Amino acid sequence: MAKVNIYVIFDKIADDTIIIGTAKTDGLFIRQNMPYLNKLNPAYMSECEVLHVGSYVESEKRVEPCEPRIIPWDAYQRPEQKEADFSVSAPVNKNSN
Repeated sequence: MAKVNIYVIFDKIADDTIIIGTAKTDGLFIRQNMPYLNKLNPAYMSECEVLHVGSYVESEKRVEPCEPRIIPWDAYQRPEQKEADFSVSAPVNKNSN
């Protein structure tokens, strides 16, 4: 069952959604939209929010809504990570120099 996440980019100044799209990870969605957002408004990181609002199950052509969740802008640095991976910290190796 292939599933992709559904996201919106909400413009806080305009009080409106300006982009709706899909991606397999939070970071990938942000990376896909950064060039456009930067052209549109270089202050997009302070004036817009990215929200995960659901999933689309491709094989069943069905949308699964979820409680909207704000995605941090720095997720673009980890496009391959799934959302659950962001809450897990890597162990710190105190013996490394």
